[in-house]
Amino acid sequence: MVAGGDPESRLVALRKICEAHPGGVPVFVHVVLAGQEVVIRSRGFSVDATPELVSEVEGLLGRATLTIDYA
Repeated sequence: MVAGGDPESRLVALRKICEAHPGGVPVFVHVVLAGQEVVIRSRGFSVDATPELVSEVEGLLGRATLTIDYA
């Protein structure tokens, strides 16, 4: 599923992907609403930023929709 369609079902699918890859990297979701960017931090889980995670998220949301930043 690529971007478009029902936003709620995409968020549910994104959560399932993240839950399937537990690890130490915090998850932040950036959403653009009416021209404003809203940043949401998930406090419930962190992920292991593996190539499999990247592939699954890009399969759901499209290529280049995911960035991994390390502090």
